[in-house]
Amino acid sequence: MADYSKFTDIQIKKILDSYGVKEILRITPQGHGISNSNYSVQTVSNTKFLLKISNDKSQEQLSNELTILDALSKKDFPLSLIPLKTLAGENIFQFEGSFGVLFPFVDAKVKKISATTISEIALALAKLHSLSFSKDELEPIREYNEVGQNFESISSFSTHPNCPQDFKEAYEKIFTPNRIKRINHSFTSTIIHGDLYFDNCLFSNEFILKKIIDFEQAGIGPRIFDIGISISGSCLRNDKIDSELTKLFINSYQKHLTLSEVENQSIDDFIHVGLFSVALWRINRFYIGNLSPDKKMSYQQLINRSIEYEYRS
Repeated sequence: MADYSKFTDIQIKKILDSYGVKEILRITPQGHGISNSNYSVQTVSNTKFLLKISNDKSQEQLSNELTILDALSKKDFPLSLIPLKTLAGENIFQFEGSFGVLFPFVDAKVKKISATTISEIALALAKLHSLSFSKDELEPIREYNEVGQNFESISSFSTHPNCPQDFKEAYEKIFTPNRIKRINHSFTSTIIHGDLYFDNCLFSNEFILKKIIDFEQAGIGPRIFDIGISISGSCLRNDKIDSELTKLFINSYQKHLTLSEVENQSIDDFIHVGLFSVALWRINRFYIGNLSPDKKMSYQQLINRSIEYEYRS
């Protein structure tokens, strides 16, 4: 999360008025993360909220994200947030051309990567993937590839005129014909988070995972892809994929949900897909989209991590 909109306290108080939230004691921009504008709000009575203002998505995309959160809530999934409604009964507020959501504030924090946090994250992901939905329940849920970057979009971008040369070269090194064949296998799909890096997980002081945040990339997709994304942004030491943490992640996941043989054989493949997926996400927003100029070359962190992992493992 971050603060890109630079709303004033007066503007934020006007937004909160639409929820009937008064007597604001403190408004604090949240400064970690890559996208969105987020503010913690504390009232005189010590009630706390998280105000999320959209920067780089449409209102339809935000509405679709809330549809997923609603579906998870109906399954009593305890780790996702439930948005508050405005006085008019809406899930999304409108203000001066901007829109967003208000959540209850979670008294928890991002914790450093450790064996404990990795085990908790893996178990949480397995619990998400274990939820059972009927065909009718999945009907309103978007596909992951409507908002995220799957292997097809990664492959297509590698030949696009806007593709940076280093991305293209890295893609050609990593994605051999045999790897592409494995990736294109038909895998079990479900609702996936699509961006479960460790910094989207909030822990108590006792290192208990309390909430998963930022379901912006969530949708229906292969669970092995979700695992690859999560490992690629969580099982890290010195900014490199750590094999021991990766093994711990998979073992912890399978204590709750057993992977198929083909999924187990494809974990490394989808770690690479996860890294390139987030790299492409950053390219679209920062390299091409110029959302935050200081992050223009941040995609290189991901492709370098992929190359390092490939030739070390």
